[in-house]
Amino acid sequence: MPKRVTIVQEYVPTYRRPLFNEMRALAPAHAIDLVIATGSARSSQAARSDGTHGEDDLSIAQREWSVLGRRLAWRQLRDLHRTSDLVVMEQARRNVDAHFALRHPRRRVALWGHGRDFTQEVTRAEARLLDAMTLRAQWFFGYTPESVNHVVEAGFPRERTTVLFNATDTDALRSNLAQVSEESKTRVHRDLQLREHTALFIGALDASKRLAFLVAAGEIVARDVPGFTLVVAGRGPEEVWLERQALSRPWLITHGHVSGQNLAEFLSVADVIAMPGRVGLVAVDSLASGVPLVTTRWSDHAPEYAYLTDANSVSSADSVEAYAAAMRDLLLDPSRRARLAQQGRDDSRQLSTRLMAQRFIDGISHALDS
Repeated sequence: MPKRVTIVQEYVPTYRRPLFNEMRALAPAHAIDLVIATGSARSSQAARSDGTHGEDDLSIAQREWSVLGRRLAWRQLRDLHRTSDLVVMEQARRNVDAHFALRHPRRRVALWGHGRDFTQEVTRAEARLLDAMTLRAQWFFGYTPESVNHVVEAGFPRERTTVLFNATDTDALRSNLAQVSEESKTRVHRDLQLREHTALFIGALDASKRLAFLVAAGEIVARDVPGFTLVVAGRGPEEVWLERQALSRPWLITHGHVSGQNLAEFLSVADVIAMPGRVGLVAVDSLASGVPLVTTRWSDHAPEYAYLTDANSVSSADSVEAYAAAMRDLLLDPSRRARLAQQGRDDSRQLSTRLMAQRFIDGISHALDS
């Protein structure tokens, strides 16, 4: 008899859909009936325009509040807990329902997430709350080795953890890149009005990406590098502000969200990926595509920043001038870009949704048996 496992998501963004598809394909061989229960993107998440809903997804009711500047969410999950052998929830303080479920003596709950707060400053009390929440879980699925190491240091048994190596669908990205023709590149060059040197930003247009910092650095690079173009591909709360900046800057091109073959086409014409703010899964896209990422040594990167090294990317000091110099130097040094690109491709071989899905399903099987 298959055991029912439910993964609860606030919403499922485009980049996460391939993981769940892979897990659904693997689950039957492990006698697992896998259910994805999801709400709908709201507020800043909805502004990204990257939400998806699969035919087999289970829709759940979801409410949100803002309390003292912090977002809180509540999902009605009583029936899911009652009918599931294991419920996997995000390791997030904002999900009030998770706190109640973790304290219930008859509910088996696993958590997956960063392990600690990588991307925002929190109080000591908030950090302790996250640790206390995690220690009540049946199993912990960490995005990276550092994620798991933190919860183990906080007292969680290592034998009840799984390192997922959080990733995007690099197999599909490589396939899409291989299908980009010279005609497609010419079309993208023409449509975006690209010139000799192209930097590409990919991601949500929100405060964490430090877009003002990026534009200020772009001003310097545009002055020093003839033929420089910065393409910003994404949607989000700062989209209107960015479009206003582009009106007076011919080197700045804005574009909406890109994915799939469109993403491959954009990457194929880029010399570097420019992300001075938060670096998360874009690190995986950079490594797999061989387009070196230029970022800063900033304190609020996501766990995936750990995938980057001096051999496959560039991290400058955290100032506009230093970042602009790093981008300029890399744009003007094709041999260095080639070395970084090759190392990135090599380093990306362990990063894929296919491998992540296998690790996730294996961990779920161990959690069910524990």
